[in-house]
Amino acid sequence: MSIGIFVQPDDNLKMVDITNGAKTAAYRGFFAPELDADGDGWMTVESSPNAQIFFIPRNTVAIRRPQNSVAIYVAKIDGIYYQGNQVYKLDSNLSRLQGPTAPFGLDAFEILGTQAGNFGLFLQNATDFTAITDIGVCGFVVWRGTVNVTGEWSIPDDIPNRDSCIVFANWNRGDRTVYFERDSMTVQVCREQGDQVINDNLAECLINLCIVATGFEPKPPSSGYGIVIRNSEGRITYSSKYPPLMFRNMKFLVDRIPGNYVTLSGTEKPMIPLCCVGSQRSEEIFNGNYRNIYQCGFKMMGNAVTVWRAFLQASYDGNYSSFEFEVCPQPLPYIDANDYF
Repeated sequence: MSIGIFVQPDDNLKMVDITNGAKTAAYRGFFAPELDADGDGWMTVESSPNAQIFFIPRNTVAIRRPQNSVAIYVAKIDGIYYQGNQVYKLDSNLSRLQGPTAPFGLDAFEILGTQAGNFGLFLQNATDFTAITDIGVCGFVVWRGTVNVTGEWSIPDDIPNRDSCIVFANWNRGDRTVYFERDSMTVQVCREQGDQVINDNLAECLINLCIVATGFEPKPPSSGYGIVIRNSEGRITYSSKYPPLMFRNMKFLVDRIPGNYVTLSGTEKPMIPLCCVGSQRSEEIFNGNYRNIYQCGFKMMGNAVTVWRAFLQASYDGNYSSFEFEVCPQPLPYIDANDYF
């Protein structure tokens, strides 16, 4: 017999044990900082007390071809560092390029830290939902499901604040690369045939998905039964209509070499935020000596993860330029699929 506090969300899928690790998440904005002459950019990210900030990259590598040139320049993020007073410094290798430019894009999210709550429920390692005064920091798993993706799958249109959601995913196929294309809001799956990277309906993959949406006040459970937590103003800051974000401070860094797997501890079924932390060329050669460069998604086998080429980014003439890969690891949060499936 299981012991703990279980909630039955409105989706009527697996009951979720919220006893340990129930958190809330908040979207803190999209950042594409303009870089100075040293290749540095500055970002001011508002955050709540005792919260962790995570940058979920859209792209960390920029491919530039100057006018009247056949050669390409490759710019990459070298690191992101906290400077104090909610200011972050982005380092890059762009000092050799002239003119102001903002080649990188990142979404910033916060996960509220552990606080001692005084509302009659003992939730270990949890956010104190009663202490939340800004509804903008409320975030929950508003959609979860297992999807057999064939080529691509669109984020449902009815997701609250859909454009700023976080998509966590778990799968178990080393021959598939999974990528989140934010412009079209689609989860894409790629396969390889020989030296070709292909995204079509033969690129199928069974994926567990949790979509976290932030910045809204949840409604009570539709059944009329469950848990509703309110703040001092009477506004709902948690409702068992949705599962909370079960985050137990698990974070990872990818390896800088595509194909080198890193093991994620704490669960045999990690769910990672889909994003892009690098770029990699394919082995396909066309039009003499041209090659394609792809933005990287992820491969996952068991609880091991690596980056791999997925979404076409640019092409270059191998007679004048050389590029293999650039990966820019950023600390990323992950959660346990066993909590939700």
